[in-house]
Amino acid sequence: MKLVNFLEMNKIPYFKINITIINGKKKMSPFPSGWNNLSFDKCMEMNKKIKNKFFINVILKDSDYMVIDIDSKEKQTDYLEKYGDVNKTKSTGKGLPHLWRKKHDDDKNEKSKIDTKADLDLLYLNVLESIDAEFENYNQDFPIFNLFPKIEEKKKITFKPKKTKSLTSNDSGLSINMNITEEQRDIIDNISIEYIDNYQDWLKIIWGLNNSIGDFNLIKEVSMRSSKYTNDEDLRKYLDDDTKKLMTFGTICYYSKLSNKEKYLEIKAKHTELFFDHSDYNFAEIYVKNACDNIVLHGDSEYKEFYFFKDNFWVLDTKLDLIKKDMRDILFNLYNRKRKQLVAEIDFQAENENMLKMLTASIKCINTSSKQK
Repeated sequence: MKLVNFLEMNKIPYFKINITIINGKKKMSPFPSGWNNLSFDKCMEMNKKIKNKFFINVILKDSDYMVIDIDSKEKQTDYLEKYGDVNKTKSTGKGLPHLWRKKHDDDKNEKSKIDTKADLDLLYLNVLESIDAEFENYNQDFPIFNLFPKIEEKKKITFKPKKTKSLTSNDSGLSINMNITEEQRDIIDNISIEYIDNYQDWLKIIWGLNNSIGDFNLIKEVSMRSSKYTNDEDLRKYLDDDTKKLMTFGTICYYSKLSNKEKYLEIKAKHTELFFDHSDYNFAEIYVKNACDNIVLHGDSEYKEFYFFKDNFWVLDTKLDLIKKDMRDILFNLYNRKRKQLVAEIDFQAENENMLKMLTASIKCINTSSKQK
């Protein structure tokens, strides 16, 4: 059976892509924004418009199936003996087996498990296939994958709250939007009066607050920190002058970091949930949440470029060297500060000792890594 027929019969989303091998490295055409949440119908609509594509990206995460990806030619015989050789396709790179299996009812994995040491990956999020792929040794009764990794409850580090001045409690009597998070309040509180006093900086700050949170009383409260504040009518006029809507909460993070970098990093460490499986996916997820708006992906559906904000300029990061270095620095500082906060703020217990070990292992993994994906 052809793979695409099987996917369409089971309404498993997939979209067409191109893959080229350059200097031994796989290069793919850009994925559409939010690709992992695309529906089957949306993918089918997209595929009708896409011509001359020879590969597909299959979105597995909400389906009943997962894929065992064998990465070693030397070990494939042993793995095929262990997992069976029915319902297999071939990988787009090495041509090694992809074993399609049905998920166990208790298998709650949603993210792929990459194991470079074992040369075996368990794919739960997505899989790349040839558009002409056919199942070898097809059996309509797909074997159930029983050897799935158990999901451990995510370890969260909680800290005793510090007493900080909150924007919801102020002397002006203003009613501030209670839906802003504690992290957002802390970041806003950290902005220096130096930037609120400066007209050009103040404009960017109030526009960023208006576009991201949209609470006039909050914007007024921040503006009133300066003795230069005039009145509500003028403030509303300045807000209306923002026709391009380019400022975001990333702008607020930028000024908070400029004001007091040490305090800003402490705030991010305090409010960021960490993971300890050392997967590229989770490291990337944490990085994106802590990189402000320092990365921009620019281009159309066929060609995209990464730009990195450096020294007040947007720099084309062709080889992603700037982003990789920034990712390593941010992750290292984040985990390291989290470890210091744990030592300083929590009573030392056996559970905390285990948490310290995990944090230390994560720091070592980040600090010794030659690159981050």
